[in-house]
Amino acid sequence: MEKVKSYKYFNFFYKKPIASGLLGFLIAFVLSQLITLKDYQIHLNQEKEEVLSYSSLIIEKINTVLKDSFSAASILTFLHGRVDFDKEFAVLGEEILDKFPLIDAVQWNQGGIIKYVYPLEGNEASLGLDILNDTLTHKSIEAKLAIEKGELFFAGPFELKQEGMGIVGRLPIYREGDFFAFSVVIVRLETFLALLDYNPEEEDKYYVQFSKINPGTGIEEFFLPEENGYNGFRIVNKINEGNWILSIQLKKSDAFKKVLPQLIFRTFFSLICGMAILFLAKLPSILNKEVAKKSKELRKTIKRFKMASKATSDAIWEWDFVKDRIYRSPNFVKLFGYSYSFFNMKQELFEELIHPEDLQRTKSNFQKFLEGKELFWEQEFRFLKENGDYAYVVDKGILLRNKSGMPVKFYGAIQDISLLKEREIQLINFSERLDQRAKELQEAIYRLEESEKRYRELFELSPLPMWVFDLETLRFLDVNDAAVNNYGFSKEEFLSMTIKDIRGEEDIAALEEKVSQRKEINGLVFSGVYRHIKKNGQSIDVEISSNKINYKGKIVVLVLAVDVTLRNKYVGAIEIQNAKLREIAWLQSHIVRAPLARLLGLIYLLKDEMAENPDQSLESLAELMEYIISSAKELDDVIREITEKTESINYY
Repeated sequence: MEKVKSYKYFNFFYKKPIASGLLGFLIAFVLSQLITLKDYQIHLNQEKEEVLSYSSLIIEKINTVLKDSFSAASILTFLHGRVDFDKEFAVLGEEILDKFPLIDAVQWNQGGIIKYVYPLEGNEASLGLDILNDTLTHKSIEAKLAIEKGELFFAGPFELKQEGMGIVGRLPIYREGDFFAFSVVIVRLETFLALLDYNPEEEDKYYVQFSKINPGTGIEEFFLPEENGYNGFRIVNKINEGNWILSIQLKKSDAFKKVLPQLIFRTFFSLICGMAILFLAKLPSILNKEVAKKSKELRKTIKRFKMASKATSDAIWEWDFVKDRIYRSPNFVKLFGYSYSFFNMKQELFEELIHPEDLQRTKSNFQKFLEGKELFWEQEFRFLKENGDYAYVVDKGILLRNKSGMPVKFYGAIQDISLLKEREIQLINFSERLDQRAKELQEAIYRLEESEKRYRELFELSPLPMWVFDLETLRFLDVNDAAVNNYGFSKEEFLSMTIKDIRGEEDIAALEEKVSQRKEINGLVFSGVYRHIKKNGQSIDVEISSNKINYKGKIVVLVLAVDVTLRNKYVGAIEIQNAKLREIAWLQSHIVRAPLARLLGLIYLLKDEMAENPDQSLESLAELMEYIISSAKELDDVIREITEKTESINYY
């Protein structure tokens, strides 16, 4: 009986070909377009997953900036009070920027006022700016918001005082519960966008926009050029560290474009089905083929998920509380070395791999989490690897509860953070080295102060005039009391003069030549004797010795001047005396010798005469006697002249 009825139904299709064809077309069209709709939804979901993946990448890069900024601000906070920022801030800033290249500048904002900044060049305009009292912009509001939050908070992007757009991260510091200062890091907007590898001026698959609600006006402000007319999937994320809104949208959805050929084809196929009712019987087989095709695509999707699980460094897990089953991804094998079957055994075996020192704490925290109302789980502990080493890991997850609050499913991932822990240890060692360097710098400063003290005592207590002058400007930088007393100028007058002011006009050219030569020579130099002019116009002769020294961070010349005016007078007098003595000696050796020789000759002649004629009378010898007397007088005159010259010599 049933067969007859079925035949009658089929006979109806044969009798009403147009109706049957139309019905067949409608059935085929509806079924095929349902498949097309499913394809369209699959493509939309794929685009959604692509946007979500790109969003995760952007957020991960932003988190990199946030982590580096927190580390840099924490280092600066740690070093405050341990290092003299007045002298060492530039050195510390350079090392921090070298350690964290994503950061463009660091500041120390004490009590709301910017006190130190590195690099200083180009950022001078920001020094002294009072952020908390900046009533012209909303900067003070965001600074106070950072104080309220008590954690690193990013303000901006906004126009920097030193020009350009930037993002300013402020870490508030408290003393005895009260706000004391900000440890500040600055990331210029161009650096930030370069990290994200996003250029709004270039063609890109995605449209990215940063915005935030201006705390002063309540209006949403956009930091990148606004663009409209996009129809792709859009996701909006909120970044709490700066109250930023990050929106990412696929510029153009290709889902419909991809299914359009299928839509046309299936419409045409439906027409064929309507025109050829014969193929209506084959419709189930066609549908089976389509289902098989979609199953294949689904298997491909599952395969892509598995490949993505392998590509990521995290080990993904799922805990079904209802069925009491645990799934762990193959990445557990890659991270920890055990076999895959080993990881999918009972939960108690997994707990045996947690370090004994961390196990009780981890179990206690997990039990409290399950009994509480929290949804997000995070815990750090050490995990035993197959090779016997322990890896530092962080376990994160989200718990799904039923209406009664009981756990239903738990999804999570374990990440190996051993490298981060190693960097943390390196950071601690770096901090210890900085402490050691600070101690060494303190000792060096103490030795420098002692050296400067000894120099000051020698300089001030010296009985000889001393001064310090600048090799470039020739200006006096310091003089001692001996110079003030000897030259007659006050110390204030000296400090307003140059070394040209104590030299004669005719000596200036020679002075400049000597100074030019002095620039090329290091060490102690005896320059010679020069003529200096006192305040009263008196000219004196001075003997100059000089040496290059470091004076207040600058290479200058220290001069010792010895007044040799009196000594030169003595030398001149001695030279005059020597000339007179030479003249006396010449008189003695030439003029005295002539009358003396004649006198001796006459005496010998008189002696010979008296020996030959002893009876000769005195009258016969009178002529010889006259010659003798004349020679004696001549000798007496010469001796008197010598005596007068000798008496004219002035012995000092």
